[in-house]
This record gives sequence, C-alpha cells and structure tokens, in this order.
Amino acid sequence: MTPPSRSLRLMWLTAALVAWLAIAVSCYPLLLNAFSAEVQRQFRDELARHLEALLAALPSQPQEWWQELSDPRWHKPYSGWYWQIESIDAQGKRLRQWRSRSLWDTTLALPTWNQPQAPEQMAVLRGPRGEEVLALGRVVITEGQNRWRVAVAAERAPLQQSAAAFARELRLVLALVGLLMALALALPFWWSHRVLTRLSADLKALQRGERLRLGSDYPRELLPLTQTVNQVLDQHAAALEAMRRQTANMAHAVKTPLAAALQSLTVARRDDSSTRTPHPAQAPLEQALGMVQRYLARVRTSISTPRIGQRADLAHVLTALSETIQTLYASRALRWEQQGLQTPAWVMADERDLYELFGALLDNAAKYAVHHVCLSLQRLDAGWQVVISDDGPGIPPERYEEVLCWGLRLDEQPQATGLGLTVAAELAHQLGGQLRLGRDPRLGGLAVTVQLPGLAQ
Repeated sequence: MTPPSRSLRLMWLTAALVAWLAIAVSCYPLLLNAFSAEVQRQFRDELARHLEALLAALPSQPQEWWQELSDPRWHKPYSGWYWQIESIDAQGKRLRQWRSRSLWDTTLALPTWNQPQAPEQMAVLRGPRGEEVLALGRVVITEGQNRWRVAVAAERAPLQQSAAAFARELRLVLALVGLLMALALALPFWWSHRVLTRLSADLKALQRGERLRLGSDYPRELLPLTQTVNQVLDQHAAALEAMRRQTANMAHAVKTPLAAALQSLTVARRDDSSTRTPHPAQAPLEQALGMVQRYLARVRTSISTPRIGQRADLAHVLTALSETIQTLYASRALRWEQQGLQTPAWVMADERDLYELFGALLDNAAKYAVHHVCLSLQRLDAGWQVVISDDGPGIPPERYEEVLCWGLRLDEQPQATGLGLTVAAELAHQLGGQLRLGRDPRLGGLAVTVQLPGLAQ
C-alpha cells in the first residue's frame, strides 16, 4: 500500500510556525525580564537621587528646620511619592519623626535600619492607602552624633503597569514579526511552488505525448532531476529503436531465405509434371517459416509499449490506411463508409504501431468483404473507439476466443499465417487498450472493435 504523500505546502508552513514559536518562546521572557530589570534599575536610581537630595537637606541638630524639597510630588497628598525622616538612638529606637506632606496624616512603617555603615537598603512597604511602595533608606550620623533614619518611597504600581504595557507591545511586535516572517517565507514558497507546478504540468504533458523531453530552463537545484528524466527517456527510445532494427534484421536474415527456399521448391514441384507428391522438405520449411513469423510477431508486439512523450493522431493514421487499402483493392469495387475521421484523435502510441494494428484489420476487412466495408471512429470518456466491419462471412461467435490464439488459422490459404487478428489484439493490449470481436448487426459480417486510451485535445 502506497503511503499518503506529504504536502510541501504543509511542511513549509509547519517549519515557519515552528521557527516563529521558537523565536517567540525564547525571546518573549528574555526581553520582558530585561525590560523589567531596566525599569527597576532606573526606578532605584531615581529613588537614590531623591535620597541623596534629602540627605543633603538634613540639619545638624534635630531642632532645626531643614529645607523643603522642591519636587511638587512631595507636597501633593497621596501623590505616590513620599519621604520620611526619623531621629533614632543608638539602639535604633525612634525619637522623633518628620514626613512629607504627601503622606498626609499617615506614616511609613520603616524597617529597623540601624547600621550607619550599611549602603542603601530596599524594602517593600504599605503606603498611606494600603498600596505597595518601594522604599529606599539609609542610616546616617551627622555632627553631634545625631542618628537619622532617612527613606524615600514610591508606589510600585507604575512599575507593574509599565511592565504590563511593555508585555502587550512585545506580544504585538512578535505577532508582527510572525506576520513578516510568513510574508517573507510566502514569496520563496510561492516561487518554488510555481516551479514545481510547472514541472508537474510538463511531466503530465510528457505523459500525454504533448512533448518529448523536459526543458532546461528549470532552477539549478532541479536540473539533475530533469536531466536524469531526459536521459532515461533517450535511453528508452534508443533501446526500443535498437530492438526494432534487430527484429527487422532478424526477419530479413531468417524469414526471407526460408520464404525464398519454400517458393523455389513450390515452383520446382509445379513445373515437374511427373509427380504430384509434395517434396519431403516442404512441410518442415512451412513449419519453420510459420514459427519464425510467429516469434517475430511476438517480438514486435512486446516492444510496442507506448513511449512517454510520444503521441500520434489516430484519425490521420486511419485515413491514410483507408486510402492505401482502397487503392490495393480497387479492382473489387468495394463500397467504403467512413465516420468520425475529420477530428484529430490523439493517443499515446508510436505511429508505426498504429499502422501495423489497423493495417492488418483493414486488410482483413477488405479481403473478406463482399461489397461493403465500414470504418468508424468515436470519442469515449476515457479514449477512442474504432470499429471496422464488413459484409463478409464473418467468424462464428463460439470461435472468437479461439481465433485470437497465436498461430491459429481460419484461412487455409497457403500464404496465410494466422497472425493478423492475434498481432492486432496483442498490439492493442500493449498500447493500453483492448480488441473485441463481434458481428455487425447491419452488414452481417465481422465487426472488430478496438478501444485505446486517449489524450487531451
């Protein structure tokens, strides 16, 4: 059982989808994490700048008023930006507290930072409205050994909103990248598909006999395939032609001397009026000649398989044969009736095989007809049908199968070989068709029907 063929289009689209998914899956978290880290770094740097400004405004004594910071966010209630300063003792206990107006009447629950030498420390706290804030703080000692716990804080929500907005934009960008990848892959796929479609069409035209070879105007990657196909076609044609020549040479080298010897013997016996007994060598010579003719006919039909890229016009062959047979039997004044020969009827076959097939049938019809021979050509769904009939004695129906056997002769004339219908039937089979015998209901004689597969017009 032949496995189902895979679609190049599906394979191409699958490869593109896998590549896009690999890029999206690998790049999305990396870019999102990198953006989040950069935003947090900038956010910490901004907090650090505000913390340095606040530390610079610290007084040397707790009782002194320090400078008010100029950023308006410190003065707007619940603005999301807050600062808080605590005066602490050596154990870290809060002694006094100052805060920005943006905290209004609330305070930040700062961690118990108590190490002056420690760098800035981050902490997640709850803001005046219960929201999460990021606090950056430090403990410093000013003149007079005063200890201060200083912290600035800002809402965490803008960070999360920025990350969410970036994630949405990143997904949109990746979708656009996927679309651009699809468009970028669609162009070479469309071009490759056009090339393969043209190759498929050329192969079908080759099979139909509309061309003898594949062209050389294909892309470099397909040239080895097309050149190999052309080489196989050339080798096949050369082998068939060599077999035809060898068969003709064999016929000339064997059949001709046998026929000449038999003819000389027959003439000699006819001229010798002293005896009427056949010469002892006549029967073996006739038998040998018949065997040679039968085997040569078998060889001819065995090499009559239609060659790919070859076609012939059946209507033209029948017209030419009809004219030739009418000329040969002109003395009999037969009435010839022809139908359907005006339109070309293309079949995949060697023209020589068609001449041999229908030449034998038309010759038989003209030989045995009394007054009338009918030749008709008709188009069928899958090909062409040729019917050759006459008003001769015909063949009994019970002997139809028997008469198609190799070497059987219904004609007892000495020159008959019993190969005409047999060779015709074998040739029709080799050409992909069939031959049937019957009786013509109108003329009353033998009707030979040959069906051959046709080609597109």
